[in-house]
Amino acid sequence: MLSNIYSFSGRLGRLAYFGFSILGTIIAGIPLTIGLIAIVKGRQDSDMVLLVVGITLATLGLVLLYWSIISLAVKRLHDLDLSGIHAAWIIFGPSLLAAILRTSAPGLEFVAGLLSLGLSLWLVFAPGTEGRNMFG
Repeated sequence: MLSNIYSFSGRLGRLAYFGFSILGTIIAGIPLTIGLIAIVKGRQDSDMVLLVVGITLATLGLVLLYWSIISLAVKRLHDLDLSGIHAAWIIFGPSLLAAILRTSAPGLEFVAGLLSLGLSLWLVFAPGTEGRNMFG
């Protein structure tokens, strides 16, 4: 089951993509949440060991989260008969656009959010390729 979340090969249909996205978020959220709690507690108590443990767990959670987001998007793109390289602009493009808009047109960052929402919905609802394609 974890190979469905963290590998980059194969295809995922719409329902599997949605379900594994939720599962990947939950799996990554556990060390991330524990890490953030440890960071807050470590700062309150000036406990360096707790801070280091918290930072390590939070970093692990973020790595797991981004890994699952990217790998699931790649497999969903494979189901749409598209190369996984498109995941780069789908995932990071809206963030880059937000950074550009923040400096050149303040107040329009919501456009990047709308783009991100639209791309996410496209990955969830676009019908995949019927039968075999070049990705399986």
